[in-house]
Amino acid sequence: MRNCCVVALLLPSLLPAQAVPTTTSDQKCALSGHVTAAGTSEPLNKATVHLQAASAAHSYVAVSNPDGSFQMLNVNPGSYRLWADHDRFLSAGYGTHFENRFGSVLTLKAGQQLTNLDIVLRPQAVIAGKVVDEDGDPTTADAVQVFAQRWVDGKLSYQMQSSEQIDDRGQFRIADLAPGKYVLCAQARAPETEEIQSGGKPNIGPVTTFYPSATNLEDATLIEVHSGQELEGIEIRMRSMRTFHVRGKVTGTLPQGVNREALEVVVAPQLTNGMYFAGGRSVSKTGAFDIAGVGPGTYQILVFAFTRGAGPAAIAQAPVSVAATDINGLNLAIIPPGTVRGRVSVEGTATRGSDQWNSANINVSLSGANRSISFGPAHNASADANGAFTINDIDAGSYKLHVSGAPNSTYLKSVVLNAQEVTGKMIDLSEGGSNELDLVFRYGAADVSGTVQFAQSGGATQESSAANAASSATVVLVPDDSERSESGMKFSELDQNATFHISGVTPGSYHVYAFEDIDEDLLKNPAVVKAIGDKGSGLEIQENDSKQIQLSAIPAGDIRQILMRLGLDQE
Repeated sequence: MRNCCVVALLLPSLLPAQAVPTTTSDQKCALSGHVTAAGTSEPLNKATVHLQAASAAHSYVAVSNPDGSFQMLNVNPGSYRLWADHDRFLSAGYGTHFENRFGSVLTLKAGQQLTNLDIVLRPQAVIAGKVVDEDGDPTTADAVQVFAQRWVDGKLSYQMQSSEQIDDRGQFRIADLAPGKYVLCAQARAPETEEIQSGGKPNIGPVTTFYPSATNLEDATLIEVHSGQELEGIEIRMRSMRTFHVRGKVTGTLPQGVNREALEVVVAPQLTNGMYFAGGRSVSKTGAFDIAGVGPGTYQILVFAFTRGAGPAAIAQAPVSVAATDINGLNLAIIPPGTVRGRVSVEGTATRGSDQWNSANINVSLSGANRSISFGPAHNASADANGAFTINDIDAGSYKLHVSGAPNSTYLKSVVLNAQEVTGKMIDLSEGGSNELDLVFRYGAADVSGTVQFAQSGGATQESSAANAASSATVVLVPDDSERSESGMKFSELDQNATFHISGVTPGSYHVYAFEDIDEDLLKNPAVVKAIGDKGSGLEIQENDSKQIQLSAIPAGDIRQILMRLGLDQE
């Protein structure tokens, strides 16, 4: 059986070495700082420090010394991201307290030297324990999966963070965890062959079990870990119960280049706003399948097609509810991959000095709304000189639209799918087939820029400087229109001078916030956006506006209090 896995992209990998623009020696820049451990301020030796160019495919690398110091010389002027990683610690960027975040943008002018660029890394958390059967003996479970509690698209969800094999003693150890709340489950090993109980008794076997001994997520106990904590002694006691078969047939026309032997039917137990995979079976030449060892519960049964040189694509699915009998005769009808043919255009006239429209610079991409089952290649295409684009082989489902490459002086005015206005909404391709997508931009986008002030220990405020940019804010522009509150959000990080700039803003009513430190996923929770409403500054933005504002950073402590009131407190 093939193993389906979820890959989380945390920080970009270093790009291959490429040519660096020529710069004279007197224009070269230098920077230095320290890498330390959060909480103890212990200097970290042998941390790898990365300086990644914001708009070019080259980077600089340094390794910290025993006192945690690092230095980079002969750096070209430009805008960069600075981040570090280290064994036993979570990667983090300069100017952020959150792991796997880039933090501040560093803008280096010719000949400039920046010092005191300190990066603080939090130690990873670890959860360790064992999996036993109902008698307390080591079990033959397949793996332990860990799911992080996250807000995704305004809903509380559980996203897989890791899957670790269990050793012959039933023990497991899951490392590299950020502080937070997690759900653990031990995945039952699916029987490889038909098992017939003697005496005509029903099949009894282990089923996938959530910590401590629950058969569903609702009855599971959340595990909370703190920075650097090694939580040991966790015991998952696997449940055994009557199991059943799910039998059926895959029907319909296969995608080009796929044969039935390249199909796999997967059982996906349903979680809140997400799924995880609990084993599957290959499909026979006739399309028939038989999945044994399925416990009671609600599932999505999915068919994945594996093609050479590409990831698995979900080509059919159906919900099932297993209760007291086998499921027989399930028909999984293949929905052929769809096609989107579209055109991108622009209205209005460019203002003096603004970038000119060039359709060939536009890239259109679609990302699956259900991230849990989005394994295949990215669905994207570049427009030609006439604005036409085509995206082929799109799995049936709902997608988020992403468009890049348009001039900052334009905004996306209209999105029309199959003659229906869907601006700010999901792109529904659940029926597959051929689809028409028209994207209309308009000249007249606004921009918002300004500075952020931070509270000082004495209660006064002053403009942030390079010395305190490590406490940088995230500036967020949130539309007042609830239907656009998430899709229309725009984010800006600060440079070392605590200035920000947001371009390409659609005209409308907004609130703008500067957060000292916040998990941006929380802003996808409507309750959080409502609770912080009075802490932002209202903005009415017209076409071609250029707003200059000064913001006071909302202290991290204020956000923690709001989250506690909402029952969403986090470290």
